[in-house]
Amino acid sequence: MTVKILATGLDFLQPGVSATAPVIETIMKEPEKSLHILAYVISDNAKNFLNLLEDAITTKIHVVLVINDLENQDHEVVKKLKFLDNENPNFVLVDFNRSREVQIYSNRSGKCPNCKTSFNENELIFLQQKNSHEKTPLLMCKDEKCFVSNGGNLSPRKMLHAKVIVRDRDVAVVGSANFSWGGMASHYEVGVYLDGDEAETLADMINAVVSSG
Repeated sequence: MTVKILATGLDFLQPGVSATAPVIETIMKEPEKSLHILAYVISDNAKNFLNLLEDAITTKIHVVLVINDLENQDHEVVKKLKFLDNENPNFVLVDFNRSREVQIYSNRSGKCPNCKTSFNENELIFLQQKNSHEKTPLLMCKDEKCFVSNGGNLSPRKMLHAKVIVRDRDVAVVGSANFSWGGMASHYEVGVYLDGDEAETLADMINAVVSSG
């Protein structure tokens, strides 16, 4: 397996460290069969990334993109991704949105209104909402039995924060950088390039997220 350190930020770009953006662009220019992508944020100002993504999709490469909370992404990005999804059967667009399953830390001390279990400030508690648009909790508790008995869902809020690109199930980039101008050019970010079996494992992980809905 080959591993190379990638970075954004002048202080990080030392001998033996490659700039993140050119490596990502090279990977996205060369797919023969597939691209698998996990994204927390894609910004409209990441023009090269978006253009290369569109090129891969329109040349009929199999492209899987799992993106966190699609509807809250940049408006122009959402519009483009939905258009590409509608026009290209080889493009699999997955909105990773599990906002109805919430687990939070309390910002105060208190008691569960149902079982009276006490909780402290900054302690992990569970919050059940009437629906994804209302802020009013029906139940707030750190006791799993109480939460379950009152119809709670103990799954934590599942935010997709990963940033991964896998090309042809053979090479991959994993890192902290979002697919944005900041992530690619101005922030201080670190990642790795890798290949071989580990890249294939990452593609399988992404497919598992797609299969789970």
